[in-house]
Amino acid sequence: MGVVHYRPNGAMLRADKTGKAETGKGRKVAGLHEIGTMWIGPELSWLEQLCLQSFLDAGHEVVLFSYDKVAGVPAGVRCESAESIYPSSAVIRHARTGSPAYHADVFRLHMLAQTDLIWADTDAYCCQPWELPSSGHFHGWISDAKPLVNNGVLRLPKDSATLAAMLEFTSDEYPVPPWLPRWKRNELTALREKGEGVHVSLLPWGVWGPNAVTWFLQQTGEIAHSFPGHVLYPLPFAKKAAMFKPRRKPAVEGWVKDDTLSIHLWGRRFRSIAASYGGVPPGGSYAAMLCARHGIDPAATAHLMEPAPTDDEDETATGAGQG
Repeated sequence: MGVVHYRPNGAMLRADKTGKAETGKGRKVAGLHEIGTMWIGPELSWLEQLCLQSFLDAGHEVVLFSYDKVAGVPAGVRCESAESIYPSSAVIRHARTGSPAYHADVFRLHMLAQTDLIWADTDAYCCQPWELPSSGHFHGWISDAKPLVNNGVLRLPKDSATLAAMLEFTSDEYPVPPWLPRWKRNELTALREKGEGVHVSLLPWGVWGPNAVTWFLQQTGEIAHSFPGHVLYPLPFAKKAAMFKPRRKPAVEGWVKDDTLSIHLWGRRFRSIAASYGGVPPGGSYAAMLCARHGIDPAATAHLMEPAPTDDEDETATGAGQG
């Protein structure tokens, strides 16, 4: 069976087994939605370059939002000011790691409310062209034991009840997540009432991301529009190192199905694993194959691949735009 492309009317278009776009590398294809993403930092590593280039090569236009000039952006990516969507004065970072994941979680919601873009994290690799279903929804479950809809790839219609609920929920920097156990909600509520509310930057990973998305999609019933895990997140979080192991390349190829649209590469953790290989993927690995396919030179930005903090938290519950 050939690759399955999802059409807006729910029909499917089959392509060849390779999973490579038949669109001509870097050429815009009429009818494909534009992809939007964001970067906070001075330079892109080969991971982000690879992922952005994969969308260009599939025929998508790509918009990269940022607050400052970013080096290493692939030719063809349109750079725009993130200030036009959400002010830099509102940037929130994780208190312990300094990650801008919380801000990225909120930024994408405002982007969805203000534009027709599909959000994709800068560590989301495009396997084949994305065509928006007639529902206007574009989100999916992860391929892990923990049942979560990730927000690493996300589109919600402007009239989505989930989008409205998420925008309201993330407007409070001292939230009481409704999915927490009653005792924890009572504790957070009591602290708020005393004027000692817990800031979102001190709460666990995913509180404004996948945990919230999953909860509100379930509450509204819009969870029914979520793709199964292998469509957007075929690479299990626990198996992410397989991308760098030549002997594990067949396993990765097995996880990527004919109708897989994207591979989420787990940002900071991916870069941390890359650091253990000198910043570049070993020859014969799946990651090396992808770089070769899209003309990405890992050696040029190998120095940007840094180990994650030794006390870093499990990120299976995060959709950090850049980890």
